[in-house]
Amino acid sequence: MVPSVQKNVYIKGKFGKLSVQYTFFKNKKPLIILVHGFNSKKNSRIMIQIRDFLIKKEISTMSVDLYGHGKSYGEFEDFTITKGIDSLSKVFDYAKKKFCGNIGVFATSMGGLAAIFALKDNPMDFVILRSPVIKNQGDVISNYHKLDLKEWKKDGGITVDKVGTFFKLKYNFYSDAQKYNALNVANSFKVPVLIFHGDKDDFVPFDSSFLFSSNISDCSFIKIKNATHSFSDDNILFMLNKIIYFLEKKKFL
Repeated sequence: MVPSVQKNVYIKGKFGKLSVQYTFFKNKKPLIILVHGFNSKKNSRIMIQIRDFLIKKEISTMSVDLYGHGKSYGEFEDFTITKGIDSLSKVFDYAKKKFCGNIGVFATSMGGLAAIFALKDNPMDFVILRSPVIKNQGDVISNYHKLDLKEWKKDGGITVDKVGTFFKLKYNFYSDAQKYNALNVANSFKVPVLIFHGDKDDFVPFDSSFLFSSNISDCSFIKIKNATHSFSDDNILFMLNKIIYFLEKKKFL
């Protein structure tokens, strides 16, 4: 089936324009909003693999670049979880206006934390999370990159080496992140939730993700054995097949 609509658009966010790409099919299958992680974008390796797989299954998709990421407005160094939440709130509103049918969210890592809080006031029909940050994204970043918090606060910003490339991040990111602990809102989820997390993740804590899942009434938690935070192609294919099974079981397909 040929998609009925394929578009790249910019929508208005509180902090600037957001780049959105969507593909809609005229069928009874759901729309899945795809949310990338920290310092990533909608056209990253993993997000493209997921989007292409879903489109081949004739499942509608909508991808977004969060504030300061990809083609969206803003500088990455000014990004905060609050700005990520606002980005998704605007995208969720936009999706509901454009698409008639069930709508779900797939969010990864930091995008998972932002999605959890955006969904609190703007629920969807189902939620899928990959290696989600559950609490204190600031500590996740500082611990992994071994940042000196006193130096970061004193200077107001810090430059981090990420595999030979550097990115700047203001201290406001750390202080803002203290406001968001997903464990405090877990019991607000009344829709089916599916969570994947690698048991060898050295970036985002596995245990927090599992604890979050145990506080949701309708949640399936799948441990990906020997998977790190960056899933291999085999990990991704396994995850995608489990997603299709989940959607069929919950009567969305």
